[in-house]
Amino acid sequence: MAENDSGLSFVSGFLLGGLVGGVVGMLLAPKPGEETRADLVGQSELLRSRAEEIAAQINANIAPTMESVRDQVNTAMDALLERIEPSEDRITYVRGGDVSEKASDTV
Repeated sequence: MAENDSGLSFVSGFLLGGLVGGVVGMLLAPKPGEETRADLVGQSELLRSRAEEIAAQINANIAPTMESVRDQVNTAMDALLERIEPSEDRITYVRGGDVSEKASDTV
């Protein structure tokens, strides 16, 4: 399963490590608190915008794949229903009527 994530866990770990390292570095830097807080706000806005860009790129890359999977599932479901319908008709014929009617008679 770890082979299927396409490096997503590495990228998220890398970004999280960069964020934590940046915050710790700023907190330990010899600046007044006011400047440090302003830097943190600026960096957080920058990181947020980068995260939004990355999320948009991931969404753009995943959307075609999801559409393809959706089409394949729909095709498989249609094929399955086509195979089930003759069996359903055969059961109705063997039981001598509509299966739902027979079920309501037994209840």
